[in-house]
Amino acid sequence: MNTLKTRLSAILSLITLYLLVLLHHNPHLTPNLASPHPKTIPLNTTNLALLIEPRPSPPRPQTAHMLSIIPPHGRCSSSAPLEPPSPLPLTRPTTPPHKRTPHLATPPKKHPIDTPEDQARLLTSLSFYRHVLPPANHLFRFTANSILCANSPESLDDHLSWSWAGAHGLTMSHIPSLESVLAFQSRRNDSEPEDVWFRKRLAAMPGHAVAEGEAWPFAVGRSLESVGKKPPLGYYVSDVELWTEPELRRGALDYCPELAIILDMKLERERCPDDDGHGRRIS
Repeated sequence: MNTLKTRLSAILSLITLYLLVLLHHNPHLTPNLASPHPKTIPLNTTNLALLIEPRPSPPRPQTAHMLSIIPPHGRCSSSAPLEPPSPLPLTRPTTPPHKRTPHLATPPKKHPIDTPEDQARLLTSLSFYRHVLPPANHLFRFTANSILCANSPESLDDHLSWSWAGAHGLTMSHIPSLESVLAFQSRRNDSEPEDVWFRKRLAAMPGHAVAEGEAWPFAVGRSLESVGKKPPLGYYVSDVELWTEPELRRGALDYCPELAIILDMKLERERCPDDDGHGRRIS
């Protein structure tokens, strides 16, 4: 029985990797797929969604959800510590099909991705954008603590005009803008996170637009408190203490029920009798 469970887990992990892959159009490796739609949406090779995940088995439900929300004409890439699987044609069932060949973007061994500092060094490396990632103009980066909301009236395509938008593990960026910074500046190791580092420099450079304040498309940290003013495109769950506020949590979950996928939640029947409703015990 344990052997069977292990094999099933391995199969699910491979399926996850297939869903996480970078989707290339390659007619030599994909069969002709009959489409019930009169027209298909061409694959836009200028937009790229990136998940950097150090664990061998990325979160499957979250990944599947994100792939269903990301605009169907974009590409998806994953940096994971496993070798890429064999080519397999993929289609999204809710959108017109494409001929696609998956590919797993693996960072060079000299660029580990195990810690936030490792990832910051990778994301502030000019060679990463020029030699590891495929050519692209816009990059949407998310992590296991991020989620996009199906109820959002906006999409990622509505924020392509920004040089940088978002923070932490949920960001939109313009790759040529990042390269223009990295062409003459280098981040000092063990310093500020890559999102802070890029935002400061892009905000000071003429011709680059950085989303600030209410223009932020995502709810990150204390910006959760102003969610009622503008529904966010997605959430990044970082401040655990903030999520202990029941009214704020309820409002966010009513708007974006997908948050339950990434929040560390318990059933009401598991609540302690002396729970004050804020994650603390009255004693």
